[in-house]
Amino acid sequence: MAGVSRTALYRHFDDKAALLARIATDGFRLLRETLVRVRENAPPDATDSLEVMAAAHVHFAKANPSHYATMFGGFFKDWTKHPDLARQAGDAFQELVEAVRDAQGKGHVAPGDPALIAEVLWALTFGVAKLGTSGYLASASGRPLEALAVQSVRWLAYGFEKSTSM
Repeated sequence: MAGVSRTALYRHFDDKAALLARIATDGFRLLRETLVRVRENAPPDATDSLEVMAAAHVHFAKANPSHYATMFGGFFKDWTKHPDLARQAGDAFQELVEAVRDAQGKGHVAPGDPALIAEVLWALTFGVAKLGTSGYLASASGRPLEALAVQSVRWLAYGFEKSTSM
């Protein structure tokens, strides 16, 4: 499809894993840039920041399906072989950790390990993104996937009783 021979790629990359790592590295860099941008432009309420970040994560997956599939496709069992990939993935996740820490500082998220809370948020938004873009998640309400991601953050932050409407 690129109009080059199959071997041309190996002039630039040692092997297929190196090529996939580069694609995933770029994807995590772009995801982090997206999260930083929406966090900087979010309303001042810290919970809103987490909500827009969740929606942005899902939107990123929809807008960049090839990058997203490579980033989270399970291709990399030993991340030490790809230090740039590990750093970019860690930086993207760390942006969410910092947002949780900010939300905790403002009293919008319960005290606790911000990395653990961020892991749960990451898993929720990943699940919505992956299931939604794979066609396995059809919103019963007909709402966009981004709205489901926002609702998951609301339920996590406030509980099911206080936040039942989307």
